[in-house]
Amino acid sequence: MDIHSVIGLGFGDEGKGVVVDYLCSQYDIPSDVCVIRHSGGHQVGHTVKLGDITHTFHHFCAGTLRGAMSVWGKGVTLSPIHFRHERDVLLMKKLPVTPSFGTYDNNPITTVYDIAFDRVTNKGNTVGVGYMQTIVRNELISFILSDLEFPTIRKMKLRNIYNYYFSKCKELNLVDRFMEEVATLELDRFSFEEDCDYLYQNSIQFSSDQIPYGHLIFEGNQGVLLDREHGFYPYVTYGKTTNHGLLAHLKDEVRNSVTKWYCLRAYLTRHGAGPLPGEQELNLVNNENETNITNLYQGQLRTAPLSMELFNYALNKDRQDFSYRGANRFVISCLDQVENPEQVIKTIQKEIYAKLFVNTSPESKTIKEWVNGTGF
Repeated sequence: MDIHSVIGLGFGDEGKGVVVDYLCSQYDIPSDVCVIRHSGGHQVGHTVKLGDITHTFHHFCAGTLRGAMSVWGKGVTLSPIHFRHERDVLLMKKLPVTPSFGTYDNNPITTVYDIAFDRVTNKGNTVGVGYMQTIVRNELISFILSDLEFPTIRKMKLRNIYNYYFSKCKELNLVDRFMEEVATLELDRFSFEEDCDYLYQNSIQFSSDQIPYGHLIFEGNQGVLLDREHGFYPYVTYGKTTNHGLLAHLKDEVRNSVTKWYCLRAYLTRHGAGPLPGEQELNLVNNENETNITNLYQGQLRTAPLSMELFNYALNKDRQDFSYRGANRFVISCLDQVENPEQVIKTIQKEIYAKLFVNTSPESKTIKEWVNGTGF
C-alpha cells in the first residue's frame, strides 16, 4: 500500500488538485486508489483538467476523473446541497466511471441555516458555503451523518439549528436577510431534507475505526498559511491545513511511510481578505484558465512574488504538526505564467534537499521531475 499526502504551502490555490490527479494517473487500476480529504470540507475548489473535461472539485476529491474513490475523512464537513449539485454535474459530464463517495458516520452536516448565516455575516473572509459555521455550531448542536437515517430526529435537530441562528440574527438585526437566504436555498430543485436523503443513499458510510482500502492519497485543503494555528488571525480557516489530519487516519507503524507532496505556485496568491507580504499586481501570462475569479464573498485574486521566508515558515509548521519521517517531494505549478521560471526554480532549490517537480499547464500530464539543464 502506497501512502501519499498533498499539502499546499501558501494561502491555498497551489495546484493540489492537479498533483492528486497526477498521483492517481500513476496507478494502472485507479479504483484501487482512495483519495481522502482529511481536513476542511466542501469550501475548497480544486480544479482538474483531463482531456476535454475540466471540473472544479468541492465535494468530491480530485482523483474522481480517474476513477479513484473520494473519502470525506473524519471530522470533515458534509453539505447535502453541494454534494447533490456536484454529483449531478459530474454525471452530466458522462465520465467513463461513476463517482464513488465514502464518508464517516460522525461527519458534521452543513445545513441551509449554516450557509445562510455565513452569507449574511462574513463577506470578505469566506466562500459563502457555511463551513466555519458548521464546525462552531456542531460543538453546541450536533448534527452528523448518522442522524440522517432517522427522519424524526433529523427534523428536531434542524428545528433547533434554525432557532439557534434565528436568535443570533435577531440580536444582529439580520433576520430579514437571513430568511431571504434560507428561502433562496430552499427554492432550489429539491428541499434540504431531500438533499439529505440523496447524500445518505449515494455514499458509503465507514465506521470510526475503519481505514479505507487500497493505495491512499490524502488531499489537503487550502494552505498551511491559512491554518487556524499557524496562519494570521483572524484571516484563517477554522480547521487544520497541515498534515496533522493524517494522525486520525493512520496507525503509528505506517506514518513514516507517507510520501509528502508539498505544492506551491511560482508566485504567491491570496483569494480573500488578510495580509499578503509583497502584494503587487504581477505581469503574468498564460493564465486565462485561472479559476479563482472575482466573486461576492472573496473579492479578487491577489498576487505577490514568491517569498522564501513564508515558504520555510509553512514547511517548518507542517513538520511540527506531522514530525514523521518519509520522502518529501516539492511541486511548483504555474511556471509558464512567470517571466523567469528558471530563476524561480533555482531560488527554491537552494532551500530544499528533495526531488523537485514542475508543472507548466493546467493538466497533470505536464508534471515532470526537474533535472538541471533540461529547460522548458
